[in-house]
Amino acid sequence: AFAPELFYACFYLLSCLAYLRSAHSTRWYVVSILSFVLALMSKEAAVTLPANIILLTIFFSAGRNKWHLLPFFGIFALYYLYIVRFLKVGAGDYVVAFHKEVFTRFQDSFFWAFDLARGGWRYAVVFAAIVVVAYAIASLFGPRRQCTLFGICWFVVALSPMLGIIGYFGPYYLFLPLAGIALIVGEFFG
Repeated sequence: AFAPELFYACFYLLSCLAYLRSAHSTRWYVVSILSFVLALMSKEAAVTLPANIILLTIFFSAGRNKWHLLPFFGIFALYYLYIVRFLKVGAGDYVVAFHKEVFTRFQDSFFWAFDLARGGWRYAVVFAAIVVVAYAIASLFGPRRQCTLFGICWFVVALSPMLGIIGYFGPYYLFLPLAGIALIVGEFFG
């Protein structure tokens, strides 16, 4: 059932939503921090959450106090020191590095995101993918540019740790990054 992927995506999204609501409530801020910790406990790829919190701040909460970002980076630093340095997690097939497969994997991720990787492309799927990509490009020149840019950035940031894994790379790594594409699709229908 890929439970770690589902738990991490759930807690990650909850952390982001709570962070957006926390502009006026300390309670939501605490929920955001705790959800980040739970996301990290579910899967290591949650280390990208501070980067997406920065994106949320830039795109949707520009006037917000920037000091609210520090606990996310503090938790990230503690996680790095304990998990990577002390426990030495991230060895073997799960070593993350910039390697020759990174760009191929990014391309594969795009095809998986739009269900174009199976071969024997179905016309409806190809048409839907073309419409979404065309809308994303067109919206970059309109008033919805902010949401489109955020969706693209979310996809890239959330996918980034998986692109660098030297071992196996599978489509289930897209559970969380697809939230960025879903934002663009929802924006199209909104």
